[in-house]
Amino acid sequence: MKHILHVLGITATGAGLLLACSSAPTSPAPEDSTGATGGGRAGEPATPTVPGATGDGDRMAVASAGVLDSVAAAPPSCAGAPRCQAIDCCESPVVPGGTFAMGRSKVGTDADKDGFVNEVPEHTASVSSFRLDTFEVTVGRFRQFVKAYAGPPAEGVGAHPKVKGTGWSSKWNANMPRKGESLAEFAGQFDCASDVVPWTKDAGRNEKMPMTCVTWYEAFAFGAWDGGRLPTEAEWEYAAAGGAENRMYPWGNAAPTTDLASYECLSDGDPACTHADLPDVGSKPAGNGRWGHRDLGGGAFEWTMDWFDDAWYGGGGSACNDCINTTRPDSDLKIFRGGDFKDGAAFLRATVRLYSPPVFRADNVGFRCARPVRTTR
Repeated sequence: MKHILHVLGITATGAGLLLACSSAPTSPAPEDSTGATGGGRAGEPATPTVPGATGDGDRMAVASAGVLDSVAAAPPSCAGAPRCQAIDCCESPVVPGGTFAMGRSKVGTDADKDGFVNEVPEHTASVSSFRLDTFEVTVGRFRQFVKAYAGPPAEGVGAHPKVKGTGWSSKWNANMPRKGESLAEFAGQFDCASDVVPWTKDAGRNEKMPMTCVTWYEAFAFGAWDGGRLPTEAEWEYAAAGGAENRMYPWGNAAPTTDLASYECLSDGDPACTHADLPDVGSKPAGNGRWGHRDLGGGAFEWTMDWFDDAWYGGGGSACNDCINTTRPDSDLKIFRGGDFKDGAAFLRATVRLYSPPVFRADNVGFRCARPVRTTR
């Protein structure tokens, strides 16, 4: 927790945390004894059931279940077939759909008495099968988007295939440069006024680092251009929690270590935050999620598709299939997930939810893409 007040731009007051500046992300207050109650674990996954071990074992089981994608053309961001940790940087394994207990429980495998109040109530959610990129989007992949940029996305692109009204809206065009303008110049060279800014004007040694300092609009536009989209909050948590395994962390229930995740600026052994504390994507394979995804805990927070609403878990999102909160609240906040290289171990839990205005940029907020699935049967 030693960096959270600096990184999130918040100040401690009483039992909670208050926003110190309007452009900073908001961290929810810890739950007290009067907070909402959660249930236990939800039912078992919907088809296909994928039992067994974690990581590559589960990915093989997905293939045998008939939902592994056939070979598809490489996304444009991976022109030239870049490799990340000796793997295709655009690898995007299938996450088999199912039902899980979304949110934090009071007595289950993901119970945490110090958790945040907006993680409850735990509730049943179901997601359809989808693909999720193994890696966070890298600087090198984002550079391809910057080079190819030809204006804001077309109306409706980047949508969830089963939820209407989730694609790009022309109302957002003012948040992107016009055709013929430079995205990098428009974004101020993606400079977050930080000592740890991965983007460089010219390609260099940072190309395999996670791309951060991007707004929600820029992340959405990249996904649409790259043949994907932002994952929903439910999809992201489903992947991070291992579906119905209801894991505390993406790798399981073991306490975080620097072998499992990049967090609290501990990667280089120096208490100061430096570039060495934000390693290349996928550098912590011991912390892989159930389906082989890397850095779902630590590295960079990741934008999701949903708007944030305090009442969502107990209201519209309380029990649903392929849920997305598409209603723009008065608070005007988008959700990001996953912990980051600066903040403490508590933020690596699969149920933690943070949020900021969609125009927010930070050196610890990036994203990864979700993609459609084509069945093999």
